[in-house]
Amino acid sequence: MLQSSPRVVLGRELSASLADRLPADLRGQFASAAAFAEGDAKQWARCTSSLFDLIDDPTRVLAALDQQDPWDV
Repeated sequence: MLQSSPRVVLGRELSASLADRLPADLRGQFASAAAFAEGDAKQWARCTSSLFDLIDDPTRVLAALDQQDPWDV
């Protein structure tokens, strides 16, 4: 069996830790969306943090969407 790199192990641990802070019905979906594989760790961290923030406190995103013209898509 192939061993995961320390970066992958840490990424998975961080993902699981964040998922544990969410409501139970969102944990699996978050864990799947925030799954870490070898790649750009900084990009993964930004994406995962943004996804968590969106779930944890959607107010900022919803406020920004409220300011958009629905026809500017």
